Amino acid sequence: MDNSILEMHTKLAALRTDYVSKLPEKLTQIQLLWDAWSADFSRLEAANQLCNALHTFRGSAPLFGFSKLGSIAEELEKAVRIVVDLKRAPSADESAVFDDLQRKLHDSEAINVVSSTIVGLQGSEHTLTEQQRRSANLIYLADDDALAAKDLALKMAHYGYDVRTFYNLQDLEVATRASEPAAIVVDVMFPEGDLAGIEAVTGLQKNRAVNLPVIFMSARNDAIARLQAMRAGGCNYLPKPVDITELISHLDFLTARVMPMPFRVLIIDDDPASTEYFKAILMQAGMIVDVVINPLSVMQVLVDFMPDLILMDVYMPDCSGVELAAMLRQQSNYLPIPIVFLSSEVDLAKQITAMQEGGDDFLLKSTPPEYLVALVKSHAKRSRVVSSFARRDGLTGLLNHASTKEHLELELARAQRLNSPLAFAMLDIDHFKTVNDTHGHHAGDQVLKTLALSLRQRLRRSDVIGRYGGEEFAIVLPNTPGKAARALIDRIRLEFSQVSHASSQGEFRVTFSGGIAVYPTYQEVRKLTSAADEAMYDAKRSGRDNILLIDE
Repeated sequence: MDNSILEMHTKLAALRTDYVSKLPEKLTQIQLLWDAWSADFSRLEAANQLCNALHTFRGSAPLFGFSKLGSIAEELEKAVRIVVDLKRAPSADESAVFDDLQRKLHDSEAINVVSSTIVGLQGSEHTLTEQQRRSANLIYLADDDALAAKDLALKMAHYGYDVRTFYNLQDLEVATRASEPAAIVVDVMFPEGDLAGIEAVTGLQKNRAVNLPVIFMSARNDAIARLQAMRAGGCNYLPKPVDITELISHLDFLTARVMPMPFRVLIIDDDPASTEYFKAILMQAGMIVDVVINPLSVMQVLVDFMPDLILMDVYMPDCSGVELAAMLRQQSNYLPIPIVFLSSEVDLAKQITAMQEGGDDFLLKSTPPEYLVALVKSHAKRSRVVSSFARRDGLTGLLNHASTKEHLELELARAQRLNSPLAFAMLDIDHFKTVNDTHGHHAGDQVLKTLALSLRQRLRRSDVIGRYGGEEFAIVLPNTPGKAARALIDRIRLEFSQVSHASSQGEFRVTFSGGIAVYPTYQEVRKLTSAADEAMYDAKRSGRDNILLIDE
């Protein structure tokens, strides 16, 4: 069994043991609330507290194997709500129903053993073995155009890849069966046929438990070629001539050089047992999860945690999930974040009301874990894609100016709270106008994209990289002292200066200059950015191709 799944079993077993130990206390609490309401049926507050307790219990009990208890609590909650909604005392018949349900709830021995609530990662152990067999940097490149292949292989080598080039499909097949690469880059069209590359890959993928990562490239851009490439297991399809920065971005992802950021899910639910259960499920699926028990304390958590998705209960004290969703939707910063209600509420009308107030989906707490994980991933992924269009620069894929400033404000506030260092760097490409005038704007765009790619490859996930405007870039380096930041940016400067760029006018090289300012020397965003900007221009005035740190 995969270690992560074993850990999941262990975690859920511990949660169930804890739930069982607290079961008498939960039932006693319900009994006390029942006694308080039955002593005076006109006490609306007591009735609502009883209903909330029953709702919470019927939501959590089935998660830990107590399905019958959950069903009894659901029946009792519905019966109480009917009486409360009619604003009268229960009749003799209703009281008899209440007493019967209460007796069943407290005397029931219906404990169902949890059968299978674990989300398995199908083939994960095998996948790990497959990946370990491959060299992380070995790429097979197949193209019958020898000149184009050699040029592309040379550019890929600039980014640290070990490229083996093949000019026919037979040699590619022999080499792949003998030793698997980290990924294959292959042309679609060969002398054998217009889809020969795809057909060859289909043969290589046959009978494999895990497909080889393959990127197709082609002068063909029609739907038929793309469809066949996808069916053959192609991860990406790039038109020729290949954009090297796009190719490297895909390879970095496929070879796990740049791992995708895990989805960040915020669970808002006043029931600790339920939150721990769902937290364990989502974390086992590779997500980062934070929990808020009190909905009124959510605002600061939203700022610090920055979730991709909110998973929220409907019934909570002080502030219901519906009210909280409506409140969040009034704030533009939180409009793009998907809100999925996770509740025991089965009333369709109430579910629709919750959706109308700002929810994107509604799930019952009894939803199978694998469906919950799939739905959360789907909403979070779509949210990231949509947000990226508004927050990112279209050419480089980096954060745009406004988003960079926003992240800088957040990181500076975090540095102040944690009393940790922070560095802010401004970079500017030297003589960029000359590049555009001499080599053309397309070549200039390629330079911008190449620098963006270099920054993404060399910096940490936690670092913020943005295109500040034109040929200017900005970098936020959390928890980084000034001297360490300068050493890092200077290494990137040196590596970038060695990269060859190509245009119809021939090959050329480009440099950049930069300035760095740090917190706590500068404690406001305006002063921090102004200091870094001034240091950058000092670097240019002193001869360019240089990084200056201003620390006082």
